[in-house]
Amino acid sequence: MNASINEIIKTATRIKHFGSIFYHMLHLNKQLIGKSWIVFILAIILSIESVIVEFLTEIPGISSLLVAGISIPIAGAILLDS
Repeated sequence: MNASINEIIKTATRIKHFGSIFYHMLHLNKQLIGKSWIVFILAIILSIESVIVEFLTEIPGISSLLVAGISIPIAGAILLDS
């Protein structure tokens, strides 16, 4: 009987410890996301710019080299600005 009570206490202690670790992991993730939101914004902006570049390369009158020559510095400026 005592062995089963000890096992229950050990299991409860493990669950409590796991809950504490889980809480700290969630708190750390919240802090990291809170500090790195700008990265997500930049990724969205660069994705939109990429879609626009892809659209412009399909237009027959615009050279792909011209589009690349304009879009690469714009993408670099977006990344340097942050």
